[in-house]
Amino acid sequence: MQNISQSDILNLPMELPTVEAQRLALAGIRDQTGSIDDLIEESRALVTLLKERRSALITTAVTGHNRCAALRLTAPG
Repeated sequence: MQNISQSDILNLPMELPTVEAQRLALAGIRDQTGSIDDLIEESRALVTLLKERRSALITTAVTGHNRCAALRLTAPG
């Protein structure tokens, strides 16, 4: 059985993307990252809103007030 040495691997021809292709890929990744960051921010805002609504609903249930109609869930923005 024949072994492959590290120098054999280092000497293999390898095609790399052009600098322009790398820049385009990076721009696409940054764009997607921005979209993901926006979704994370929106999700955090919704979690905060849901916690507030949950607290209000519990308060309403405990105090016996019937304010459930005022607790409709609406997304911020």
